[in-house]
Amino acid sequence: MRTSQAVLAVVLPAVGNRPEGSWHLRSQLNRRQLRALQGLLGAPGLSFLGSWRSNVSRLREVNARLAAGHYTVIEGFLAEEVAQAVLNETLQAKRNGWFGSIGTPMNRSFFAALRQASSPAEQCKLLYQEALQAPKGAGFRFKYNALDAPPDSIAALELPDLTRVAAGLSSQRWLGALAALLTGSDQDTGGARFDAPNVREFLPGDHVLFHNDMKAFDATRRTLCLNYWFPSSLWKPEWGGNFLWCGAPAASNLGITFPSVSRVTPAFNRANLFVPGTETWHAVEPVQASKEVSCQRFAFTSWLNIPFS
Repeated sequence: MRTSQAVLAVVLPAVGNRPEGSWHLRSQLNRRQLRALQGLLGAPGLSFLGSWRSNVSRLREVNARLAAGHYTVIEGFLAEEVAQAVLNETLQAKRNGWFGSIGTPMNRSFFAALRQASSPAEQCKLLYQEALQAPKGAGFRFKYNALDAPPDSIAALELPDLTRVAAGLSSQRWLGALAALLTGSDQDTGGARFDAPNVREFLPGDHVLFHNDMKAFDATRRTLCLNYWFPSSLWKPEWGGNFLWCGAPAASNLGITFPSVSRVTPAFNRANLFVPGTETWHAVEPVQASKEVSCQRFAFTSWLNIPFS
């Protein structure tokens, strides 16, 4: 049987019960709704996105997986020339010294245990157990290098393509398309917002521990998480830094297990989306020292926040 809500609350006390957002997820869009979604995504202001936005079959699959509580992967999330330009700007930002380390290093013995784990399911079990032992209210725990550009850098057009993507993701066109994707309707997007991308680099030892991305603010709650990956060359799974999807823990005669576990390699121009909930537990595996120095594991994360009902 599945673990109780109470057990999950111990892992991250901030979870608890959240008020529902004002949008109601629809599990299966009909043909008319899919065509309407395709039209919204085809707006000129969203031309920074890849060709997936015009693929009705792909859009149907994305909607179905999100509504079912799974993550969905979109290859070629950005238009190829935009993705390459964003990478080039981020590499220049790194050369400019605009990245800084934040977070707490992982315990060495736990790092070794994760590295020696025989499978992703075993990693999830270790992460779950570590989270249970964390101080109450420890919340989101991580270590990575975050882009911290000078306040006037974007205004000075030193990051024009990243600025274009950030503006597009915060636009009413994108919010309207997300409303159609998640609800199948022209949902009122008043009060909704899509956060600016948090650009990160994961160096050896960097990681993100067990969490589910649920978060509520005074008037809004997170309704969609977008992870976008753009390493500077082919990323090898053995270097770590992979997206580890644990899903919901389940109790069995073998103890805690993770039936829906999977791993996603952070390939160039690949995105991962999911609707945060009490069963969307995941992590980022620690990057190993074996990573080639010439390959940077860049990523950004953004969230859709919608008003409470």
